[in-house]
Amino acid sequence: MTRLRLPPTDPLEITRQLYRQAVALRSPAELESLIAFFARFRRFSIFNTALIHVQRPAARLLASAAQWARLDHEVNDGAPPVIVLAPFGPVQFLFDESDTTGRALADVERATLLAPGPAPHANWEQTVEGAKVLGVMVEAGQVAPNAPWRLEQHRDRGQARGEGKYISWELAVDGSLGADQRFVRLAHELGHIYCGHLGGHPNGAWRSRRDVSGPEREAEAELVCHLVCARAARAAPTAPELRVFMETNGVATLDLGAVISAADLVESRSATRKSGVRPQKPSDPLPGQMAMFN
Repeated sequence: MTRLRLPPTDPLEITRQLYRQAVALRSPAELESLIAFFARFRRFSIFNTALIHVQRPAARLLASAAQWARLDHEVNDGAPPVIVLAPFGPVQFLFDESDTTGRALADVERATLLAPGPAPHANWEQTVEGAKVLGVMVEAGQVAPNAPWRLEQHRDRGQARGEGKYISWELAVDGSLGADQRFVRLAHELGHIYCGHLGGHPNGAWRSRRDVSGPEREAEAELVCHLVCARAARAAPTAPELRVFMETNGVATLDLGAVISAADLVESRSATRKSGVRPQKPSDPLPGQMAMFN
């Protein structure tokens, strides 16, 4: 009897492997649907959303067989489950609405399945505090306040200090901006750092990817920003702008594994943190990675 071989239980490695094997951003035009998908399932951790997207990109509503039964729906025989990471166990099996048979769901029931919990947090203070835990010092100062910010003319404002286990990062964001736009810039700049564009984290929170080209760096950081803002229901630059940038600069593919990992760091570090929390070792699960619900 052949036994099912499950992938490694480390969420980072699961997501990277699945995206490398099954998902490619085949054209910049796919950006809009990708962002919309991650916003739709924001009740799940971003890693679980990535797992769902790999297995069932057309998913509408997901629930366990027991949850569907409580809604007078029966899972069809032979329906393939969607596998996600469980809060207190290795995996959990979910089924899409299209794999069930039952009565029409009321709007309130559909809303309950989609969003039983709050959207991910996203504010300046908590995200800056979380970045500090990871060795990223953020300053809100006067950064070319009269120059319009354009992706195609953008120059990184983050810089690395030191090297090896002594590496840290400094990040400047224009403090004259309003709160919403300032957070958008913060998410973009943290995207650069967490995607490894300025070197890897000494404790393995992200790997070094300094060899990524300039246009790819900007596209990855901007996609991190889009995902974080979309999942937190915050205004962000439009996806068509990013699509045009990628098409103009010949960026056809992105490392979605790195983008997802970076967005998770921005999201999970948005929760309130006490001062003095140590950076995670590579073996420690990052906050939010093992939790199915945010």
